Amino acid sequence: MTAKNSNYIKRVLICLMANILIGITIGAMRVVNLGIDPFTSLIIGVSNLAKTPFRYIYPIINGVIIVLIFFLNKPMIGIGTVINLIVIGPVSDYSAAFIENVYTSPTFISRIIILIAALIIMAMNVSLYTSTNIGVSAYDSLFLTINKKNHNISLGVARIITDTISMIVGFIGKATIGIGTIINVFFMGPMVDFFNKSIASKLLKNIC
Repeated sequence: MTAKNSNYIKRVLICLMANILIGITIGAMRVVNLGIDPFTSLIIGVSNLAKTPFRYIYPIINGVIIVLIFFLNKPMIGIGTVINLIVIGPVSDYSAAFIENVYTSPTFISRIIILIAALIIMAMNVSLYTSTNIGVSAYDSLFLTINKKNHNISLGVARIITDTISMIVGFIGKATIGIGTIINVFFMGPMVDFFNKSIASKLLKNIC
């Protein structure tokens, strides 16, 4: 096996593991029920407005984004995009079911702690898998493309822009907006930016 192939496999495995951890954090946030992430709120909002089931709206919106990114920033689409589409849903569902079974006596404080921990872990792994350069989710490709097309807009600010728009659409469509959604909007982008500079780039450089 050549060094190039070996590095590619490592990047795929890192991407897979990071997406699994993202799925687990989404499951945890669903269980603590303190607000869904902005993109999910957008999907639910459009679903409510269109009076069309979530399962139909989700692939339609992702498909539209992917077509847009194909013309604006084609390198964002790759095996990582497929991994994200396949892994996140099932892992989130199974994680939520498992956590609900073991987390039987929730308190507000414990829910806040789990929410904050989940957001930090999610940001770290979003940073990690998007840094593998083998493709990202349709939604994540949006803030990365904004940053690439306009370097004056940092990754953190670009993420806040896409999350804010998503939250507004979700609010209009009467999706559940909570403290978790607000925290996600204003802190996910800066945290991803922080982990990009402090951990992801150095880790991938050492491993790959």
